[in-house]
Amino acid sequence: MDKDNEKASTIKILKKENGRISVEETTEENIISRHPLVEILDDFVQRIDDIISAASSMIPAAGKIFNNRIDKLNARINEAEKKLKEGTPAEVSHASAELLDISYTSERIARSKLQEVLAKSLFIDIFAEYDYFFGLVLKELYEQREDLLSSLSRQISFAELVKFRDLDAVKNSVLELEIENIRRESYVEQFEILKRKFGITLTAFAEWPKFVEAAQRRNLMVHCGGHVSGQYLDVCEEQKYVFPTRPIINSRLEIPGKYFIDCAELVCRVGVMLTHTLWRKLLPKEKESADDELNNQIYRLLCAKRWGLAAEIGLYALTPTMTQGTKEMTHRIRICNTAIALKKSQRHDEKERLLANFDWSASIRDFRLALAVLSDEHTKAIQIMKEIGKKGELVDEVGYHQ
Repeated sequence: MDKDNEKASTIKILKKENGRISVEETTEENIISRHPLVEILDDFVQRIDDIISAASSMIPAAGKIFNNRIDKLNARINEAEKKLKEGTPAEVSHASAELLDISYTSERIARSKLQEVLAKSLFIDIFAEYDYFFGLVLKELYEQREDLLSSLSRQISFAELVKFRDLDAVKNSVLELEIENIRRESYVEQFEILKRKFGITLTAFAEWPKFVEAAQRRNLMVHCGGHVSGQYLDVCEEQKYVFPTRPIINSRLEIPGKYFIDCAELVCRVGVMLTHTLWRKLLPKEKESADDELNNQIYRLLCAKRWGLAAEIGLYALTPTMTQGTKEMTHRIRICNTAIALKKSQRHDEKERLLANFDWSASIRDFRLALAVLSDEHTKAIQIMKEIGKKGELVDEVGYHQ
């Protein structure tokens, strides 16, 4: 590309000021970055969303491509058979050659597993994105905690040392090696290493065994063509994974559509939980910022209509560990947004239990409005809206429409 004619790509962004929305044009370089951990996490969540979108569109499309190939092949066979029966001697010879070519094509089609290859590749990519994300999170936390960085040790010979341009280069080399050594381990061992280093348990969630099984299945896809190994069974059972039906060694595992989506969203949740748990533990002075960003994460998922994922992350965000010391306003916003996600996921009983756990009588009108809407008390909601008017503590005119 000609550098002189290269133009900076522009992006349109929305800006809210005095209750009104405006559209501005800027370049990617001019967008103000948020906390590095937030940027890392948001990129990771988006990559997983991209993979889910790709799987939802491309795998069915691959099925249509395969069916089209079959249809075209059958049409060629029918035409060749017709010429064999009714054609001139020259047409019969041509049809015979055509059928020979068709036999090679049909063999290739019979061996084709286009949908399976796509599903396998995208499934493996889920964990490739997670591994990359995991390294970035660790790197950022170590860089923000000088004491953690200083605690790392590595033997460096004088010959190696003189190759570094400065002390920062030495630090980066030591840190990169540390992270790479951790990433080489299994996910079970990675979480054990984090527990030993930071004194925090990261596996105390109900879906940990499912996460381990998915990671082990990924290993089977990469190294064993999807065939079950003894190691796969042993690791899964050690982590208390309960097989719907225990597979037989050397049998071949598939990646059904629902399993694929469930695993992708589970890996995404693990990434969110890992980031926010470590953020609060290692950077405790930033707890308020972390709380706000966790609320923002749930809100963005609601905007994207990712109801199930928003609900699960919301419930995680409402655990005692995550709400300890959280401001009341932040806490109640989190409750309302989680309740929205539960309602949209048709999990009405869970929504009702969640809302019933808190006293809303003394809350500001904005929260009472949210409670009325979530409870389908429309007449009450209308009355509260009239009381609030164009602008409340949290809600404004645009907010009503949104």
